[in-house]
Amino acid sequence: MLGALAAWYVVMQVVTLAALPLVLRLFDELPDRGYALAKTSAVVVTGVLFWLGYSVGLLRNEVGAAWLAVALVAGVSYAMGWGALRRYWQEVRVTGNWRVILAVEVLFLAGFALWAMVRAYDPAANHTEKPMDLMFMNSIWASATFPPQDAWFAGYPISYYYLGYWLLATLGRLSGQPPAIAYNVGQAAWFGLLLIGCFGVVTNLLALGYDRRMPVAAEEAVGERLAWVISAASMAGGVLAALAVGVIGNLMIVLEWLYAMGFHVMPLANWIGVSGFPERASQSGNWFIGLDWWWWRSSRVIGDLDLLGQHVEVIDEFPMFSYVLGDNHPHVLAMPVVLVVIGLALHTLIGTGPASWGRAIRTAKAGVQAVDGEGHGWLRWANLPLGRLRMGLIALFAGALLFLNTWDFPPYWALLVGCCAAGL
Repeated sequence: MLGALAAWYVVMQVVTLAALPLVLRLFDELPDRGYALAKTSAVVVTGVLFWLGYSVGLLRNEVGAAWLAVALVAGVSYAMGWGALRRYWQEVRVTGNWRVILAVEVLFLAGFALWAMVRAYDPAANHTEKPMDLMFMNSIWASATFPPQDAWFAGYPISYYYLGYWLLATLGRLSGQPPAIAYNVGQAAWFGLLLIGCFGVVTNLLALGYDRRMPVAAEEAVGERLAWVISAASMAGGVLAALAVGVIGNLMIVLEWLYAMGFHVMPLANWIGVSGFPERASQSGNWFIGLDWWWWRSSRVIGDLDLLGQHVEVIDEFPMFSYVLGDNHPHVLAMPVVLVVIGLALHTLIGTGPASWGRAIRTAKAGVQAVDGEGHGWLRWANLPLGRLRMGLIALFAGALLFLNTWDFPPYWALLVGCCAAGL
């Protein structure tokens, strides 16, 4: 188990380092230059490139082809982002933002190790949607050529949004872990990605609102570059956000614990009105409440009535519930990518000024080309004309959401469009 965890962690770091220069360049308006979003971004970019090569018949679904995808990402990333990487390390030395790097790495490793330990105590994929999730991973693993075949519908390809399973299987190939192991180890890694995604989005928001900037000499250009000095307070807010989203759910667990320990909670329980509580709960006297599925009720705390006055169960799951349940379902696998999309929307919104996007579009219509240090907004992010690389990033992650969890696409596409339109 420890060997599998170590191999997966090393692969995650290698994939991140492969894409890091490009990420730093594409998210260069964020105070942390996108470092907190780099791991998830790298996994998505590498996985999508591997899938594209597989889908058109250029690559087989094998470990050598997966490493080739990593190498291609690294080649493009360092060719286009080497300058951004050099600037970033210079900023880190001057501003003290190495603390952000440390916080991201510690938070990811802590989440990864913690959830690997939890899954080690309950590794079975034997209930709810877990068998289906594992089947999709096995089907992808066994399909050397496109399209991946559905093991439960023999002779037919998978008819489902399966990018999340593909990403897990890809990292499993790179680390030498088959689906039976990659299922749980990958879930632990995704928990770490969720934590650092929350940390990154909120830390950047707080830094934009409250932290100062300082000039840092630009080696390759005349003049200076302004860099954010991210404060401990902003990072503390990011850690709190990671805990609030990834660990803390609703307060049903407080009621469950009080009742299990023998406290009188009937008036409060009746007022809240959670179905099945406390009549299906037990006063166990144990601090861990019980070994049954008492925690299931925490995902059904909102009650409703239909037109006939009958109780309707409203599903109101939250991240920690999904991780305790252990489903590697699309809504769970998409969560870290959703946070990258939110960071991308924030980056698009701030640009280089309140109207940067609108100016960029009008400049594009005029046929003006831009290179680094020229133009506004996304026109500065690549030597390619008209900010095509920037637009490609939006298309990549919006498309990834469609393929990861289609239900996430409409609201976050609207968010991206709204942030793009804000400067018009």
